[in-house]
Amino acid sequence: MRNNNYLNTPVLLTLWRRPNETKRVIEAIKEVKPKKLFIACDGARSGNKEEFDKVKKTIEVCKKEINWDCEVIWKISEKNLGCKTGVTNAINWFFDHVNEGIIMEDDNLAHPDFFWFCEGLLERYRFDKRVWSISGTNNQDGKIRGDGSYYFGKIPLVWGWATWKDRWKENDVDMSKWPEVKDKKIFDEIFNDQIEREYWENIFETFYEKGIPDTYDYQWVFTCLINNGLIIVPNNNLINNIGFNIDATHTKWEKTSVSKVSSIGEEIIHPKYMFCDTEAEKYQFDYYFGGLSTRLKKNILLRTKRKIKRLLNIKNLQ
Repeated sequence: MRNNNYLNTPVLLTLWRRPNETKRVIEAIKEVKPKKLFIACDGARSGNKEEFDKVKKTIEVCKKEINWDCEVIWKISEKNLGCKTGVTNAINWFFDHVNEGIIMEDDNLAHPDFFWFCEGLLERYRFDKRVWSISGTNNQDGKIRGDGSYYFGKIPLVWGWATWKDRWKENDVDMSKWPEVKDKKIFDEIFNDQIEREYWENIFETFYEKGIPDTYDYQWVFTCLINNGLIIVPNNNLINNIGFNIDATHTKWEKTSVSKVSSIGEEIIHPKYMFCDTEAEKYQFDYYFGGLSTRLKKNILLRTKRKIKRLLNIKNLQ
């Protein structure tokens, strides 16, 4: 799977205020020694001295730890742009310079195989517009899907991922197409599961109307969905998210165990067929996006309504 000791594929690392996590992430990147590394760092919020110091220290960590033969290209923001604008701008900037690449955040701790996995599949599917994104995260809890080293899903996972410039240029950052998608009920054709469809419709409606949460990844999910894009998912988890703490933007209140990572193998085995694995997608939705909990609540509510209706019918007969 590895072509040489140095990764040829460009890597984008987005940073903010987490020097300790950043150090660990760079140590993992150092294992594959990418020849070209793009670093985009968001600025501290106005008047926040503690945050300013953390951002400064994060940048210093990068300059110290990136000590292999590598071209480093910097983009440092003087002000705080937030997750939506900051990360979107960083990826736009990245693809102003490259045609394909790997994208990581400062809490994405990668197995070395992740980088070679992305490099091989970026090349394989470079001109295959059916594939839109390559994920490093696997949410199947050890369940192997299909007959290859990876399978195809429909929801892009962005804790370490890769894509191509020509796919990313379609990213609908403001979700401007949402009213049309909603009016034409396009998601009725995309989702067979009503609960999953309602879940994503609620997310996109809230984002379009209120602009919350301040993130960039929901727009990428939306873009991949409306383009019927296939998402590559490894059958072995290749990414740990180490950012579940007080300095996180969206994950500080969640309690989670660090996911185990493991090698994808010496060679990438490609699936025989290209189709979305609906069983894998359902499992991921049920156990990682709260689908099972929603189903249980709806079932309880439905049974309660039926019970009340029966009791009312009995009372009316008396």
